[in-house]
Amino acid sequence: MNKVSDHLSIRFLSEDDSDFVKKIWTNPDVRAYLGGIVSDEEAMRRFDQMLNEQNRIAWHYVVESAMEKTGIVSLDLHHKRESYELSYQFLPEYWGKGLAHTALTQILNDIRARLNLDRVVAETQEKNVASNKLLIKLGMKETDRCLRFNERQVLYELHFK
Repeated sequence: MNKVSDHLSIRFLSEDDSDFVKKIWTNPDVRAYLGGIVSDEEAMRRFDQMLNEQNRIAWHYVVESAMEKTGIVSLDLHHKRESYELSYQFLPEYWGKGLAHTALTQILNDIRARLNLDRVVAETQEKNVASNKLLIKLGMKETDRCLRFNERQVLYELHFK
């Protein structure tokens, strides 16, 4: 995609990112609100699926800061398959530094410019305070709450039009 600042860049996921994706999906802190860690095998299965759907029905980004991979961001069909969902996972050592906000802002701008979507949604656990605050800071509005994956979820929307 492009360089956001001297310290932050965003690009599309590539085959070279398999070890990083596995690192994200097997990190217990990252996966605390996402159903827990996945096995190495499941991480690789999901990674292959991401590469196969890239630019067809989903877009997957890698965020880098000072040449270090910090997180992954995806735009993919939501569970109900009625809209696209923005989701993200960053390594804990990059939490609280503003990287996610900066990266997600740029990605949302890219989505607005490239895709003919009227809105995107996001879903996070009610108890994931940091993620809820981030989505609100991005301008997303709460639209619903539900029980999914045996946890209370908050659903957000951001309208483009």
